[in-house]
Amino acid sequence: VTVSLPGKGGKLYVGYPSFDNDRGMVRSFIELGKTDITNVTLTERFGFDGNSFLQGSRQGDRFGADIDTDAAGQFVAIGAGGGGYVRAISLYADATSEEVEIRNVGNEIRPDSNDGEEESNISI
Repeated sequence: VTVSLPGKGGKLYVGYPSFDNDRGMVRSFIELGKTDITNVTLTERFGFDGNSFLQGSRQGDRFGADIDTDAAGQFVAIGAGGGGYVRAISLYADATSEEVEIRNVGNEIRPDSNDGEEESNISI
């Protein structure tokens, strides 16, 4: 399990790279309200295409093995350790409603097989 909590809080991203024979998935939780200073209500998001999560393209991808966010948690880079790619998304949510919109940011980022590098690190 991989967990990413943006610096400003209010959002939580949880990766399950072993889901569905290592296809992997990521779930998102967003703060909707506080009942007191220590108890925060989080509601799951990524509610589009009938799914409440994002998942890898194919089994063995291990999507969600790495998750990195900006400080506000609006932009998220999700790595697929077995698939060798990163998917970047932006999250637009109104904390007072049930509306959320997920947008892909460009295409999946795949390493150039001709560059001679085994691994690259991407940070937001």
